[in-house]
Amino acid sequence: MPAKNTAIRTLADELKLAYGINKNISNNLNKAQQEELLSLLENNDTVLSLVESFVAKNNELSNNNRQYGD
Repeated sequence: MPAKNTAIRTLADELKLAYGINKNISNNLNKAQQEELLSLLENNDTVLSLVESFVAKNNELSNNNRQYGD
């Protein structure tokens, strides 16, 4: 019987998809910390705003690095 190719979504995947947090950052957190971060993002507007600010700045810096790397 052929194996099914099913993707298992991790907490790091959820953080990336829902909030744009890179996996190389969220993978440094343990499972409990990832769960707590998800809960904070869902329930605390201040934490959400802070993370959105970090993600936006990270994207800006990433784009700058690409421009200088060409």
